[in-house]
Order: sequence, then C-alpha cells, then structure tokens
Amino acid sequence: MAKICVLAGNSDMYRLGIRAGYYLQWYGLLIAPWLCPKEVPTLRLANTFFVASSFLALLTQVPKAGNLDVVEIYITLLLTFGSSLYLLPVLLWRIATRCSIWFWVKRVPSLKARDCVQYGFLFKRVLLNG
Repeated sequence: MAKICVLAGNSDMYRLGIRAGYYLQWYGLLIAPWLCPKEVPTLRLANTFFVASSFLALLTQVPKAGNLDVVEIYITLLLTFGSSLYLLPVLLWRIATRCSIWFWVKRVPSLKARDCVQYGFLFKRVLLNG
C-alpha cells in the first residue's frame, strides 16, 4: 500500500486570505462589466498586478530547495491564472471564427480559377465555387 504524503503547506502562497483575494478578484472581473462598466479597466489592471505579484512570489519560492512541493506549485498556478480561464472559450471561438472567415474570404474565391467543380456539405451538397 502506498504511503500518503502529508504536506505542511506554505501559508504565504494559498491560505484562506490569499484564496479569498483570488476568488473576489475573479467574481469582480465577471460581475463588474454589468455593475460598473467604467471601472473594468481599473479592475483588470489591479488583477494583472495581483497575478504578477503572485507569480513573482511563486518564482522566488521555487528555487529554494524543499520549500514548495509539486502539488503546491500546481495549486498556486491554478489560483494565479484562474481568472483567465473564463476567457479560454472566448479565445477558442475567436480563433475558430477567424479561420472560418479566412476560409470563406480567401480560399473559396480562389476556386473560380480552377476548371473543376468542388462541393461542400451543409445538410446537402453545396457548390463551393459557384
């Protein structure tokens, strides 16, 4: 049977007060655009400083031998960059739509120069170069 590791934890990195600060920043970033849209740039700047300082603290703690365990680094990274996770679907959607727009604006019109006819499928056969 594997031995269970017990970690003392680094209270300067992810204790209750630090986590509460992260969570309040996250909720503030989500709610602020509806409650006070003029304050959003200031809140984002404050969040950027908060994330940068937390990441800098992590970078200063890692080189000290035995100061942070792998799971502690993982938790701190999740807390540090958690405010950006809600942007991931938005970013993926923007990439997908830009690629889609590129396809229809650049590639499909180039089919007119070809002698052959090409079809796509959207619930039925659709002429691409027509």
